[in-house]
Amino acid sequence: MPALADAWIQARSTAVPADLRVRVRAAIRGVHGGEDIPATLALAAESSLSAALERPLARAAAADLLAADSLLTWACEAVAEAGAPAPAERWIGMARRLAVLLPR
Repeated sequence: MPALADAWIQARSTAVPADLRVRVRAAIRGVHGGEDIPATLALAAESSLSAALERPLARAAAADLLAADSLLTWACEAVAEAGAPAPAERWIGMARRLAVLLPR
């Protein structure tokens, strides 16, 4: 599991309902790669959105969609906190990756 992203989420999710926290951390565990926190969170959001779209009528889809929203929000927060140049470009890039998954 990307340890930095997991620790980052743990520090910010103390007030988050336990079910959502478990789902978010599971999505993060499914991400393979480096320790770039925003990228890890965005990939986990993409995975959660894909899961929701695979079974849109299932009850679990709502929880997956909520996890995707939370993860993308936290990814944007992580970009802003990092103070990286051109954060808007990175936010737009993350949103575009997710938009490709949506049905037209």
